[in-house]
Parts: sequence; structure tokens; C-alpha cells
Amino acid sequence: MEDEESLIIRDVMISDSCKWIPVSSSSNEKIKVGDTVWIGFSDHDLSNFTGSNDYLIDSERRHDLSDGVIEAVIKHG
Repeated sequence: MEDEESLIIRDVMISDSCKWIPVSSSSNEKIKVGDTVWIGFSDHDLSNFTGSNDYLIDSERRHDLSDGVIEAVIKHG
């Protein structure tokens, strides 16, 4: 499996719970390039999502790679 290539998905939304990774009882580090993550994909277009209550679905796009969200960090560093 080491010779398999990973798909690179750019500009993925990061859930708040994944932005900082606890590395000790008193220290956190930011998620970084190269971390292994779990990504889920929204049923609808997230292109205009800002986190506020005024989110409106902007198109008929469904189940698209453009609407990924990092839901968990599997391996940091």
C-alpha cells in the first residue's frame, strides 16, 4: 500500500473540533499539511457557507468533492 497515491483535495472546510490537536496535557498544535484526516462530504453545495444562520444552498450540486469537511484527524505529524 505504500506505493498508492493519495487524492489531494484542496480548500476543504475544517470542523472547529479538528483545528487544534492535543499533543500533551498542556499543549495543542494546529492541524497541518501531511496530517492524515477523515473527510466527509455534504449533501449540498457549501460554497457560500460562513457559519452564520443565513446559509442558503447556492446550487443544485450534490455529493461533490468540492463540499468536503475534515471531520477528524487520524494521525498528526
